[in-house]
Amino acid sequence: MKKVSFSKYKAGEGCCPRCHSCEVTGSQFDTDIGITSQEVTCDECGLTWTDEYTLTSISNVYDDSDEEFVVVD
Repeated sequence: MKKVSFSKYKAGEGCCPRCHSCEVTGSQFDTDIGITSQEVTCDECGLTWTDEYTLTSISNVYDDSDEEFVVVD
């Protein structure tokens, strides 16, 4: 089994974890409760992987009266 480094991938701002090319193509996003994922393919070497995104915050919260809410922990 070959290995790729997540920390290097994350630090490389989305470039391929194998060949480090930034020529990558992402598919549409798939969303489920608390997580969003996207299949990504490197246009240079053909490696395919899935990026996973998790909810980190909410913002711009309003109700029907347009009253703004402050988000707290």
